[in-house]
Amino acid sequence: MNGWVRDPTRRKLIKFEPNLESKSQSKPELKMKQEVLLNDIFYPHGTTLPSCFNLPDIGPNVTFELRTHYTQMLPKFTSLEDAYLFLREFKEVCFMIHFPNISIDVVHMKLISFTLKDTIKRWTYGLAANSVISWDDFVKLFLRKYFLMPKL
Repeated sequence: MNGWVRDPTRRKLIKFEPNLESKSQSKPELKMKQEVLLNDIFYPHGTTLPSCFNLPDIGPNVTFELRTHYTQMLPKFTSLEDAYLFLREFKEVCFMIHFPNISIDVVHMKLISFTLKDTIKRWTYGLAANSVISWDDFVKLFLRKYFLMPKL
């Protein structure tokens, strides 16, 4: 049977479990389990979900430094705008930004998360981890979700 006992030296509750495999039959020994703080149980550490983008390795000597004025230039998409117009504006801004030795597809995939807001941002969080391998994959998924076909 597991239980909690107070450690008087550190003023913490420590979880313990009895050791029933003891050779002496008189009294079971109490084996101290690894210390678990109540704070860790009731307030777990925050975690981050892995991204849906599977970015290729850009190499050991290549640096990708993203400055704040780059993100300020990017258009914002909240699913109320025209999807094709947004992608066109996004590509225009990305072509103005130059990162040496980095392909434009990698630049697109790194910068797109700064442009998405509200429901579309939540939509990307719902995609499976590392499911988007290329920029073309993202564009297909994006247009399938946010381009409304006109009724015929």
